[in-house]
Amino acid sequence: MTVDFKPRDTSSFDQGSGISIPMPRILPHTLPDGGDGIEYQFAFRRGDELVGGLGVYGAEEVVERSGKREWVYTLDLSSASVLRSMLRSKQALGIADDDVAFLRGLAQGLVNVFAGQINNIDNLRYVAFTRQVGLSHLGLAAPEGAAILPDGTIVLAEVFVPAHVA
Repeated sequence: MTVDFKPRDTSSFDQGSGISIPMPRILPHTLPDGGDGIEYQFAFRRGDELVGGLGVYGAEEVVERSGKREWVYTLDLSSASVLRSMLRSKQALGIADDDVAFLRGLAQGLVNVFAGQINNIDNLRYVAFTRQVGLSHLGLAAPEGAAILPDGTIVLAEVFVPAHVA
C-alpha cells in the first residue's frame, strides 16, 4: 500500500491506511545560527486514536514572486534522526511502501495539512525538504524525479496556498 495523503480542510488524510494528520502545534524555535525558526509538532491519528507523531523544525521567509508577496515555510526533514523517526512511523502505521516512497508520501501529508487555509491575505508555500547526507546515513538515495537544488537540498513535497482576498 502506498501512502497518498490528500488535503482535507485543516488536515491531510490517507484513505488506504485511515491515517489523518491534523494541523500541527506550532511553536517558536531558535535555529542553530541564532535566527528565528519554527517547531512543528505533528500528530498521526487513526479515527480518535493517536498512533504516532513527528516533531520537525523549519523556518519562514518572505519573498516576492510575480509582484506578489509570498510567505515560504520550510519543514526540515534532513537530519538522520528525523528521517529515522519518519521510518519508525512507517512501521507503526503498518505501511509497506519502500522507504523513499514513504518518506516522500509522508512529507506530502505534512505539507498538505496547510492546503485548506482560507484566511491568508498573502500567497503561502510550504516546502518539506531533506538533504542527501541525511538520506545517505540511512543508506537511501534521493527520490527519483525529485527536485534537487544547487545546494543539494532535495524537495520532497510542497503545497501552494493562494491568497484569499475578502
